[in-house]
Amino acid sequence: MKPGWIRISIHPTTSDEEVGHICHAITELARNHQQWAADYTYNPSTNEFTHKMNPSFEKHLVTHWFADGKAG
Repeated sequence: MKPGWIRISIHPTTSDEEVGHICHAITELARNHQQWAADYTYNPSTNEFTHKMNPSFEKHLVTHWFADGKAG
């Protein structure tokens, strides 16, 4: 894997607690990325990662959102 970067925009109404949570999440990602990466497969054709335990979750979710023609 190549090194990556994270870009975030923080809205002026974002609380200090929320910013702290975001910073903690980024720190945990940096510390655990190699261990967590083992839970995913990578498809270079689509540039997507899929969780090994539930590979069709996103597809199911999107299908459910638009099944009746309404989002939500």
